[in-house]
Amino acid sequence: MVLRKSKKVDKKLITCSLVTGLAFGVLAPTTSKVFANDETVNKVNITQENITQEKIKLDPSYQHAPFDGWGTALAWFANITGGWPDNIKNELADALYSESGLNFNIARYNIGGGDSSETIPYMRKGGAVPGYWNRPAEYGPPNGSTENWTEQKNWWNPETPEHWNWSADANQRWWLQAAKGRGADTFEAFSNSAPYFMTQSGYVSGNWNPWDDNLKPDQYENFASYLTTVVGHLQQDMDIEFKTLSPINEPNTGFWKAKGKQEGSNWSPASQAKIINEVKKQLDEKRLSTSVSGMDETSPGHFRHDWDQYDSAIRNNIGRLNVHTYNTGDRIAVRDIAKGTGKPLWMSENDLGHGGDGQNHEDIRPGLALSERIQADIQQLEPKAWVAWQAIEDEVNMDPQHENSNWGLMQVDFAPKDPSNVKINKNKKYYTMGNYSKFIRPGDQVINSNNQNTLAAIDSKNNSVVVVYTNSSSEEKSINVDLSGFESVNETSAATPYVTSAVDNVQKKEEIKISDKTLSTVVQPQSITTFVISGVSGVNKNNIFLNTHDKYTISSVNSGKVLDKGLDGKSIVQKTYDRDKESQQWSIQKVTNGYSTKEYYKIVDTASGNVLGVENGSAVVQKDDESAVNQKWMLSTYGNQEYTFINAQSENLLDVSGESKEEDAPVGVWKPNAGSNQVWKVVKAGI
Repeated sequence: MVLRKSKKVDKKLITCSLVTGLAFGVLAPTTSKVFANDETVNKVNITQENITQEKIKLDPSYQHAPFDGWGTALAWFANITGGWPDNIKNELADALYSESGLNFNIARYNIGGGDSSETIPYMRKGGAVPGYWNRPAEYGPPNGSTENWTEQKNWWNPETPEHWNWSADANQRWWLQAAKGRGADTFEAFSNSAPYFMTQSGYVSGNWNPWDDNLKPDQYENFASYLTTVVGHLQQDMDIEFKTLSPINEPNTGFWKAKGKQEGSNWSPASQAKIINEVKKQLDEKRLSTSVSGMDETSPGHFRHDWDQYDSAIRNNIGRLNVHTYNTGDRIAVRDIAKGTGKPLWMSENDLGHGGDGQNHEDIRPGLALSERIQADIQQLEPKAWVAWQAIEDEVNMDPQHENSNWGLMQVDFAPKDPSNVKINKNKKYYTMGNYSKFIRPGDQVINSNNQNTLAAIDSKNNSVVVVYTNSSSEEKSINVDLSGFESVNETSAATPYVTSAVDNVQKKEEIKISDKTLSTVVQPQSITTFVISGVSGVNKNNIFLNTHDKYTISSVNSGKVLDKGLDGKSIVQKTYDRDKESQQWSIQKVTNGYSTKEYYKIVDTASGNVLGVENGSAVVQKDDESAVNQKWMLSTYGNQEYTFINAQSENLLDVSGESKEEDAPVGVWKPNAGSNQVWKVVKAGI
């Protein structure tokens, strides 16, 4: 939760728009349910002239791993609303987790740390998530007076039953059950801070110097015991399986200062490693199937910085990588770290408060900003899940007298006079999320397109593809979606659009017939349109982005120079492009049989038949050896003709040494860093 909190931000998803008289509708069983008025089908106007044309090609040969799903962290809003009357909290839960709502299937549960009973409340509404510890009266102030009283050190013992309070956090636990009861199937536990008595400042909001670690040096074992015991107890008591436990959150940012508005704790990379190892050890000792996730850094750049300081043992103890995208640089580096190590990756937290001119539940611009973020995150990170921070935000805290912002997918008053009569404001971000979460479902696989405004995913079970297109411009756009990359496009294939705009909320429109393997239509200005296209399947091997029978030049995005052989005929260097030079032409041949993003390739020098390999960190051409791991490469791209090449042996990337732009600069491999010297443009030779 990026420290929005003050300057940083208490993450919040964008503002809401309450649409009166809206009743939710249901489609046929083979189709996702959508929002109200499904029976009202509107035609899409495709007759206007002088409309911007956009050609989009889909590439089903590049398939992300099956998607885990969509969801939200519970935490603050659950701590507030989970104690409200049944009618209101059930309406909120339906809006997020039911098929008639957003159909989320992921819930991230916050294990609170909890300040001492003597601490005067100072956090934002909902921020003080209760901890599960219990301090017996004998360790508290005598007669309730703190005068001349100091709490006994190290009083808490995880082995003492009286030191636990298993009735704590009832409101957030209600949300866990509500999510599960509506079909949620993926749960993660996460922590923002250890309990106050394990911290150096005595507060769960951070140390007095926000760059200093707040966990006491002698409390790693106790903190790990606290987290793993809570996970084990809730799994047994509530029959909820936590697939992962994330022990730290945005750990190396300098956000977390004592008496801030929310829980948080700084962790240096060395401290991160220590707690990750201890949590993994205790999960194993308790025989819990839960794995460690981490490190939930605030941005891909922070993630990469921390990861680079982990040794192999620490990396092996992390079962899934979690990253937030409050800043977006270095996405492709984290993608390639995940792919190289073979670990799944989540975009585990994000929200946007900007877009528009302040709090406005009807403004489409925050929805457009959210859509652009979702598309770019999924295209560039290749995550298995996209999880919002706080799907429900405090209406009052977002008003013009306070933050004047659009955090949250819905906004409600967190301190209503009458909790049984709360106004629920769904904003355009809420409906924008529906354009994704209601149609791209768990198990679907995102595929590439050559268009940054397009996110596409295949549903192999139903022989369909979902295409979400974002038009942020103030003009209509004519789009042509090329489906020729699929092996089969039925004669009866058609697209059903669902539009969110200034006037529509995931509104179903008139079906569009597919003609000549192309979807041709016009999209509204400032809109998000989901097309559910039926009757498409397979991969057309003769019409994909990379063909084994073609020759390519591979040029550095940093220098513009192309891969070539050095004077010794073995080393690899970069040289100025020469159209007639055969040593600059390469074929890219798949050595595995699937269409996932993790297939392996060999890069063949067409002049000699030798292949690109790695020796002692340098790129070389070698005699082809099918068993040689150092000659296998994984390719990453998001459809823009730019690729990174991940070496199977080293997990490092093909890299121009020293970011050089000089002629004959050597090419080797280096750890992923998102530098343009690691990104290569692949273009058919002779073009």
